[in-house]
Amino acid sequence: MAAKNKIVYICSNCGFESAKWAGKCPDCGEWNTMEESVKTAISAKSAASGYTSSASTLLTRPLAISEIDTEDEHRYHTGLSELDRVLGGGLVKGSLVLISGDPGIGKSTILLQICEYLGQKLRILYVSGEESARQIKLRAGRLGVSSPNLRILAETDVQLVVEHIRTEKPDIVMIDSIQT
Repeated sequence: MAAKNKIVYICSNCGFESAKWAGKCPDCGEWNTMEESVKTAISAKSAASGYTSSASTLLTRPLAISEIDTEDEHRYHTGLSELDRVLGGGLVKGSLVLISGDPGIGKSTILLQICEYLGQKLRILYVSGEESARQIKLRAGRLGVSSPNLRILAETDVQLVVEHIRTEKPDIVMIDSIQT
């Protein structure tokens, strides 16, 4: 499948990116700064190439459930006792957790609170496809989130996100949101 180019609008003042043109930047509020730009997309096949799952190299055959060892399972507490309870004691290394809910319910707020707690000991990459780094920084400030181990990436290109994950080698990756 061939790659398609995508038209985006980028604010020349703050770098905010939007799929739609606006007379006023939704992020910084400046007028007439949204400039059209063409983003070169890659095919899904190209994005998937080069990616190998570490799990696929560990399990080369189906295992009987009795053969699977769970002794080394480590759980990271999130700092939110109710969330830890729902997760069976915290986040399991190598797991994927989907937090869902209506817009505005507080998913991003919860993620930043978790980042502050886990960022005391772990390196975290917070990837946002819906908000600019500036918007995240403002919310983090209101919440008292200031962990030096928290890195913010505002990006929607999956291949670039994967490359940043490979480069940064974080302990935890938060992606907000997968629908973008």
